[in-house]
Amino acid sequence: MIPIIMQVRLTSLLKDTKFWLAILIFMGLLSVLAIKLKPADEPTVLPSIRKPVEEVLAKTIDLQSEIDQASINGGGIVAVPKGMYVVDEPIILKSNVHLKGAGMGESILRLNLEKSKGSEDDSSILMTEPNAQNIQISDLTFDGEKDKRRAQINDSYSHTLILQFVDTFEISRVEVLRSPSASIMLFNSKNGTVKDSKIVDGGSNGIIGLQKTENVQIIQNEIDHTDHQNGIFISYQEGKSSRNVIIEDNVVKDAGDFGIEVGHLVEDGDEQHVNITVRNNEVIGSRNAGVAFRTVSDGVIENNIIRGYGKTGGYGGDGIFVEGWKNQSANVKVVNNVVEQTYKTGEANAIYVTGMNNTTIENNEITGSRGKGLFIQASVIGEETGDFPEGIRYYNYLTIQGNKISNGRMEGIHLQGYKAEGIVVKSNEINHNLSAGLVIANLDVMSRGLEVKDNLIKDNGLAGIDLYSQEDFTLEGNQLIGNGQKSKDRKNRSAIILFNVGNGLLKQNTYEDSQKVPTQKYYLHIAETTGQVNQQGAVFVGVTPALSDATGDYVE
Repeated sequence: MIPIIMQVRLTSLLKDTKFWLAILIFMGLLSVLAIKLKPADEPTVLPSIRKPVEEVLAKTIDLQSEIDQASINGGGIVAVPKGMYVVDEPIILKSNVHLKGAGMGESILRLNLEKSKGSEDDSSILMTEPNAQNIQISDLTFDGEKDKRRAQINDSYSHTLILQFVDTFEISRVEVLRSPSASIMLFNSKNGTVKDSKIVDGGSNGIIGLQKTENVQIIQNEIDHTDHQNGIFISYQEGKSSRNVIIEDNVVKDAGDFGIEVGHLVEDGDEQHVNITVRNNEVIGSRNAGVAFRTVSDGVIENNIIRGYGKTGGYGGDGIFVEGWKNQSANVKVVNNVVEQTYKTGEANAIYVTGMNNTTIENNEITGSRGKGLFIQASVIGEETGDFPEGIRYYNYLTIQGNKISNGRMEGIHLQGYKAEGIVVKSNEINHNLSAGLVIANLDVMSRGLEVKDNLIKDNGLAGIDLYSQEDFTLEGNQLIGNGQKSKDRKNRSAIILFNVGNGLLKQNTYEDSQKVPTQKYYLHIAETTGQVNQQGAVFVGVTPALSDATGDYVE
């Protein structure tokens, strides 16, 4: 996208102070009279916002010539004075130039819609020349007026600010209002920062890094509503992925798709997104996932607050969504996040993980999920890939530790593995979920190597722990208290259910039900063992120990 560089004309304002002062006094007297004549029971209505008088009459200044000359001279600041300006053609920002206004809401730029034909070369307010270096944009407001450009909403080129193949940039204290498509587009750009800026009522992505985004920080920005697409989006395209990106301390509200997404659909064998950090963000009311990693390795999702996600449920509509799509991803940490569901529709999970290796999910607080609190799934792709030759996104070496999961409509934690190895579920609190506390229901091929230790699993609707198709496992030091709250069948009123399992050890678990009417009536239900299961050092509190069912391979 290389636009023809044309002269940019800006409209400034003629001001006749005495004339406009007289008009304002006259209008004020009319307003007072109108309020006095209004019936007593009719509420006072605030006057509608009118366009500033500066837009009515204008003179032109040659901003493009200033930018061109500054770049030729080696760089410098080109100032946009306080006022409202209409841009006849896109501003072309060049190397070593800092375009600086008088402040957000003070220096305001709009596009001359009478001269814009809605084509690729005339639908943006500002573009960089390709391969520009060392550019800055600050203290400005850009108004895309999408309400007057409805045909351009969410199109492929009506982005308000476009940086293309830029090396070293800073966008700071910039406000973008009503952009038809992306508000800020970073296209194959690197070594830069977008900070302290505001995006309001965008037609598409708030901030998007497309293709190869490298060494970029997106920090302390506010994005309030996008009609379509994401609040912040670092996107794969044409085989190009991103690396060394930090997304931190942003507030994203009411995104039309994902709140924050890194990845998108990376094709089989293409490079992963690498070294991505999403930290300390607040993401509120996203239509789909709050935060998503899609084919990201060596990444961190940390200390974020996510409230309201997955309004309609469905795949990718989870509070936190971590996916190796056609390639297995690795070394991702999801830690210290707060995920709270506020929507009353859909069945979105709070945290969903598939196709990952060496993943840690630790110290997250999950409340009110309409789906599963934490769902780890070996999901089906529908095709064979290099990393997933059987068409199943398997996972291995997963640690789930120190999480608090409560008041969900389904299972607290649900693992659905396929040949899974090295799984640790430790020191979690799983309470007051309507279904089972912890479910490990592996696909038909056995999974091996599971440790479930020191968890508090209390007052859930069905069984405390439900384990299916697992060998080589240990359940140790868990407290199972008052589960089976919603169950009417014998099996699900057991603290632990084991089905199609072997070579297992139950050690020093506590089975407790001190309710007046016990719901966790049985400490164990076992069926279809493939090898021996041993119970050692069981502790019983408040109930008479009772087995629901067992096989000959069970030994106490």
